[in-house]
Amino acid sequence: MITEVQKQRILEAVKQNRANYPSDAKHAASLGISTSVYSSIKNGQTDKALSDANWIGIARRLGVS
Repeated sequence: MITEVQKQRILEAVKQNRANYPSDAKHAASLGISTSVYSSIKNGQTDKALSDANWIGIARRLGVS
């Protein structure tokens, strides 16, 4: 189970990694999520936005422990 604190750390890494992409859509695609889900987590909606497996996958891609 991913805790809210862990989700916030992953979300912070997502925000920092965004600078490497020309658009939100390309960043979402690189993370393996849809643009609508990307938009919701970008706006702080972490509850039920992604499965635990998706959170873990994003954390691994971005090097969040």
